[in-house]
Amino acid sequence: MKHLTILNPSAGNYSVREHDKISKALAGLEGKVLATPNFPELEKELQRHDAYSPDILGIGGGDGTVSRTLTKIKEIWGSIPEYLATYALGTMNNVALPTGGSDGLIDTMKRYARIGNTKPVQLAHYIGKRWREKKNSRLKNWLL
Repeated sequence: MKHLTILNPSAGNYSVREHDKISKALAGLEGKVLATPNFPELEKELQRHDAYSPDILGIGGGDGTVSRTLTKIKEIWGSIPEYLATYALGTMNNVALPTGGSDGLIDTMKRYARIGNTKPVQLAHYIGKRWREKKNSRLKNWLL
């Protein structure tokens, strides 16, 4: 399985520290973690990766980031990857809440206090661990 994870550095709860933790959690897996500062750059990256065909698409940001990214992916790639991992890094995370992907204020406090791992980082660790253990059937239950 391959992944492509796209993070929005303009998202309300994005931090370089979170980005690094997510990247480290996914290290060793086939794929990339990218930060696109704006939607024209997002479009350029999606065009660069149009033949990559990841199995898991990770999107880090808020609801607007998820919506715009999926719209552009459908437009450029023609289809959306089979599995989505939503990393709640925005201020509006209605997409991540139903799957337990955000702890809201608790995650915000963890970011500021620099203690523990937030839900987005926990998700990245889970994906990395399950891939390395080849337990993809349980991984699929955690993704959208």
